[in-house]
Amino acid sequence: MSGQKDALQVETQVLKATGPESLVQLARRPATPADFEVTLAIKKQALGPYIEQVWGWEDEFQQAFHSENFKPNSTTLLLHEGREIGLVEAAEEPDSFFIQSLLLTPEFQGKGIGTALLNEFITKALAANKSVRLDVLQVNKSALKLYQRLGFKIQNITELTYQLVLSAQHEVSNS
Repeated sequence: MSGQKDALQVETQVLKATGPESLVQLARRPATPADFEVTLAIKKQALGPYIEQVWGWEDEFQQAFHSENFKPNSTTLLLHEGREIGLVEAAEEPDSFFIQSLLLTPEFQGKGIGTALLNEFITKALAANKSVRLDVLQVNKSALKLYQRLGFKIQNITELTYQLVLSAQHEVSNS
């Protein structure tokens, strides 16, 4: 955990999730460069099995890749009871919101948290008449199922990923 956490603005809210635990107390705070290790650990827990299937997980390579690609300014850490349990990395573009990463550690997956977070992006995008875009590894079937359930459509298929979009005319789903 970052030692700078207390000095940063932490926003706490009750997230209305739709899973077995209907309410989850979730705090958010902006990431800082000091969060490099914790964000890498979240990535390993949340994406590690999928990365392992596609390329194999090599710690040295993943650390170097994360070092080149970690963007604290566009990353928000998700906390439950003071512990980092996930992250969201997103950017607003002229015609869309691009979700680079929405990662939850395994014990917080399947509880409706991802759905609630995605619906926040969808609501914000619709209010701005923008679409929401994201990519998902083809092997991550559970994430693809979630995105499609919320109305995302496959826009393009690469060798390893599905590129999905939810148009600005979509209605928010609470399921």
